[in-house]
Amino acid sequence: MIYRRCFMRLKNIANKVALSALMLSPLFAHNILAAQRVDLSEQISLSNNQINIQNLFTQQGDNTYQAKVVSKARNGDERSRYQQHYQGIPIFGATIVASRSESGQMYDLFGHFIAKLDADITSTKPTISLEDATQIALTNNIKPINKEQYYNLESQLYIWLDNNNKAHLAWLISYVDSSEQKPRRPYRFIDAHDGSILDEWDGMTFADATGPGGNQRTGRYEFGPGKKYESFQVTESGNTCRMDTTNVMTNDLNHGTSGNGTTHSFPCYNNTEREVNGSYSALNDAHAFGLVTFDMYKDWYDQSPLTQKLLLVVHYGNRFENAFWDGRKMTFGDGANTYHPLVSLGVVSHEVSHGFTQQNSNLVYRNQSGGLNETFSDVAAAAAYYYLEGTFSWQIGDKIKKNSGAMRYMDDPPRDGRSIGHTRDYRSGMDVHFSSGVYNKAFYLLATSEGWDIRKAFDVYVKANQLYWTSNATFDSAGKGVYSATKDLGYCVDDLVDALEAVGVNNPGAKDGSGCGPAENQPPVANFTYSADKLTVIFTDTSTDDSGVASHEWDFGDRNTSTDPDPKHTYAASGDYTVSLTVKDREGLSDTKTVTISVSDVGQAPNASFTYQADKLSVSFTDTSRDDGRIVSHNWDLGDGNTSADANPKHTYAAAGTYSVTLTVKDDDGLSDTASMMVKVSDVVDNCDGIAAWDASKSYKIGDQVSYDGYKYEAIWWSTGARPDIFSQVWKKLDKCTGGGGNQPPNADFKYSANKLTVSFTDSSSDDKGVTSYAWNFGDGNSSTQQNPTHTYAADGTYSVQLMVTDGDNASDSTTQSVTVSSGGTGNCTAPAWEASKVYLSGDEVSQNGKEYRANWWTRGQSPEDNSGPWQVWTHLRDCR
Repeated sequence: MIYRRCFMRLKNIANKVALSALMLSPLFAHNILAAQRVDLSEQISLSNNQINIQNLFTQQGDNTYQAKVVSKARNGDERSRYQQHYQGIPIFGATIVASRSESGQMYDLFGHFIAKLDADITSTKPTISLEDATQIALTNNIKPINKEQYYNLESQLYIWLDNNNKAHLAWLISYVDSSEQKPRRPYRFIDAHDGSILDEWDGMTFADATGPGGNQRTGRYEFGPGKKYESFQVTESGNTCRMDTTNVMTNDLNHGTSGNGTTHSFPCYNNTEREVNGSYSALNDAHAFGLVTFDMYKDWYDQSPLTQKLLLVVHYGNRFENAFWDGRKMTFGDGANTYHPLVSLGVVSHEVSHGFTQQNSNLVYRNQSGGLNETFSDVAAAAAYYYLEGTFSWQIGDKIKKNSGAMRYMDDPPRDGRSIGHTRDYRSGMDVHFSSGVYNKAFYLLATSEGWDIRKAFDVYVKANQLYWTSNATFDSAGKGVYSATKDLGYCVDDLVDALEAVGVNNPGAKDGSGCGPAENQPPVANFTYSADKLTVIFTDTSTDDSGVASHEWDFGDRNTSTDPDPKHTYAASGDYTVSLTVKDREGLSDTKTVTISVSDVGQAPNASFTYQADKLSVSFTDTSRDDGRIVSHNWDLGDGNTSADANPKHTYAAAGTYSVTLTVKDDDGLSDTASMMVKVSDVVDNCDGIAAWDASKSYKIGDQVSYDGYKYEAIWWSTGARPDIFSQVWKKLDKCTGGGGNQPPNADFKYSANKLTVSFTDSSSDDKGVTSYAWNFGDGNSSTQQNPTHTYAADGTYSVQLMVTDGDNASDSTTQSVTVSSGGTGNCTAPAWEASKVYLSGDEVSQNGKEYRANWWTRGQSPEDNSGPWQVWTHLRDCR
């Protein structure tokens, strides 16, 4: 039997630990009588096609495994990282990576699991409460701190093994301590039965607008058209620009040491604030380079570096010569005698990538795993420079150091006098910034090998961080991880082994020539985007090829052609035109992309939309309409007989109720559009267990509690005007208000799936007693009262769709989302439309917005359009024909 062969090999690996079975459901079910760490670095091959990775989601018994990260290898096989749980409690650092072939066979087990836990863990119910454990962690600080001096308090119940492999049920408590000039981030394991501190360490990880940037070391440069760096994206509101975009927000702490500061704003469009310590604008540098870092991860790996928006906080403290990631944001000091403000591209990418590591391998910030943590951020800095400038100096921190030299040298780590470049020089307790030199040197050797570059070497480290590195990884175990990642990517493993062995990493894997031969040429993939201004269209080529696109052939659909990569074309008349782009690579392989576009000499009609914020009977409306030209007029119907021509009016209603508010906007071509929304106002003060309702005009500090929309919230930052249900980085959502058992309002929510012009809407609202009525406004003048309606739009466009739900006590809530539909040239889809509520398995095909996709692994609720790519859950197969 396959299970018996697997069992016999594991006996050798685990020093003849008695296992009753090792299999994926029940592959990972153990029935062993003593706690022991079983290392699977000698990988095991299984060939039972009845073993299915999906079974892991329904495992029973004390030991279960949950997939945390799933990836696709170059050969199409599924590669997954599983977190081990014991009686539902995660085991700290215990993960296993397993492969699954397209035929369903499981093979290549990697990592380790913990066996014989029942001898040490007699109960998984803590006798020390979370509140008591938190108090123990806080009172064992270096010096007493008050509530205003700590933030980002996080906790998790784990099974944790000490140095003798004895298992403990323990609370892991961490927080940021801002009581000193240099902040700390203590991590403490608190025994969940006796309250003793089992382990502790400091986990603080240090290290289109225009304007100036740079410092006296780099020289002054400018952001803007034709300058050294392109303009950076900001949000414009009237004449004010804010450093707040979809992906990055940059705040000014103004030399404070706590809180988030305030989002920096300036008169559009040139920011010149402000020169500090030889830097010409630290705010510009931080914001622009934060956007570059985000774009690098998105363009190369089709994902955000963090699961939340990047928050960059600049001008921390006074004479603070460091930068750090605290688990929620990146913070940058202004330097002092040694450094200029620490906002270079390398430092920004370094700190953001500490967040990437925390949200993937979660490498503990000490010992060899801490050195690996620092290494990944250093190589991310190298990657960011390579992404933006196409080159890198192999020096860390050289752009901010006031005198000559750098912080660290990746090509020669000992050059700084403290770092090491070989494992033989490692000493227990060594500073993680200096032990990072081992894998920094390995990265340099790999990236400069023939056929490699910084991008390919970074691919390997990213894949290892996502899948193979564990929280307490060592130099040797990490080597096995990057070896597996290299194989997954189809890169040359011999070069990787040479680089690792040169720095003293033991037995990373065999030099078997895998991926070292000449790569088979792949055909290009044609693609392009366009933007139209009346009859003139700017086309932008976004085609890809493994060796570069060699030629472009455009057919604009009006008998005109072009061979430019990014042509600009003016049509003679309004109409619909079928545009095609054919691209060829150097070996003559080609691909064609065809899209039907519409142009008009009148211009595009505006897209009307608005938001609102209600404070009892008073409502502030904000126009968010868009137009290709300029909006020249606003006409508000406020639903109670009153009107307004202001762009952003404020109105007080005479009585509580629900009002239909309509905004009609007209642009400079005389074209107009209308948006409607149901607005509910009330003169009743929320009764929420005696907790005062949130007040938009009031300032709140850490620890303050408020009520809003039927829930209690606690402030985790200082704020004014930050609505609790929107600003989760400011407010922590607590329990629902009981109000003496009174009714709670519903929470409106919905999902949707679009197939050409037809959209299927799925209600996902909730209520304590159940929703009784639904009111949909599809944003085109049509509505519905069904729970899950399907609506077909008459024309392409983006529509503001509102759902208002009401419960049996007449309490209501509403939510609005933008829905984009398109019929242009996509034809009919043969695959069924994607449904947000449906579970899809590997190989399932769906359609969405005129494109067809295949699921790479188990998924539910992840939109194919937003989650497709080589590193994502969906693969785009084709445009519908």
